[in-house]
Amino acid sequence: MQNYIKKISTLIILSALLLISGCSKKSTEIILAQPNQVSEDSNEKVVTQGEKQETEKADLSSAPESVEEEKPEEMQSIMVHVCGAVLCQGVYELPAGSRVVDAVMAAGGFTGDADSSYVNQAQILEDGVKLRIPTIEESSSLSQNGSAEAGDSADTAGISGKSESADAATNSEGGKVNINTASETELCTIPGIGPGRAKNILAYREEKGKFGTIEDIMKVSGIKDKFFAKIKDYITV
Repeated sequence: MQNYIKKISTLIILSALLLISGCSKKSTEIILAQPNQVSEDSNEKVVTQGEKQETEKADLSSAPESVEEEKPEEMQSIMVHVCGAVLCQGVYELPAGSRVVDAVMAAGGFTGDADSSYVNQAQILEDGVKLRIPTIEESSSLSQNGSAEAGDSADTAGISGKSESADAATNSEGGKVNINTASETELCTIPGIGPGRAKNILAYREEKGKFGTIEDIMKVSGIKDKFFAKIKDYITV
């Protein structure tokens, strides 16, 4: 009987020890698990914060720089009307900053009777100007008669930024070239009129007399409807 009681007591004690041992282990695991969990969560937070900072840096680096105020584009080319004593009169497109000598070269160079010293060949040209090269005879006549434009200087002689009506070959009314009285040189100041057409106009006047209307100029050889439309605003009778 006593042995039986001892066995039961021993079993009870062992069971109690096992229970105590199990609870202690579980508590220990729980305690150990909590710091680990906190550590993992902390690591996740650190990584997340780091990623956020990297993202913000990337956004800043990829953000477009402040747009500077746009500056007007500089003119890349100019249009210049070259006429007078050059081989090929016309309107030429030249690089911005071109000089008189460049315009003359574009027009084929001076003719044999051109007064190349009348103009300053080093003068820089502007967009929309007209460059007229006179012959030696014309420049001599201009000097003698004092009919050169009052605004002309040694640098700007032969260069005009005004319309062709600013030349000597103008009518007091409307500032247009009078095709009934203009000389060959004066006729050449009309856009598109070169020595050839000017001679045809003079020949027509000598043969037929004065033009009754500006439309009559289309009776001259080499001047048709399309060309007349280009010059009608520059001529009068």
